[in-house]
Amino acid sequence: MKRFKNLNRSGFTIVELLIVIVVIGILAGLVFVQFQNVQGRARDSERKADIRLLESKLAEYRADNSAYPDALADLTDVPAEALAGPTSGETYTYAATPSGCTTEDNDCTGYSLSSNNMEKENNPYTRTQ
Repeated sequence: MKRFKNLNRSGFTIVELLIVIVVIGILAGLVFVQFQNVQGRARDSERKADIRLLESKLAEYRADNSAYPDALADLTDVPAEALAGPTSGETYTYAATPSGCTTEDNDCTGYSLSSNNMEKENNPYTRTQ
């Protein structure tokens, strides 16, 4: 039997390579989770900004008409993307108060505007007047 001479080979062992691969995998997983959290917070911020815009338009409407509208559709100059949330099919919930008030009677003295789709914050996110 021939004995192999101890050659000075340079390189990494399989164990060293596996450890590096596992560490890289763990780091990639952590980055992915953090990225998902950032996206959810960004969508929540967009929802809040949309609701603030709608609140501003509601205040303008009340200044012009002495009452709040009975539906968001009565607002003018509102961008279509502000009436829908950041995800497909999402809408905001609006209710004029007191219940049963109408724009024609000018008896809508308040409102409740909310989003039930918050991802990183408590649901629902509601603004009332």
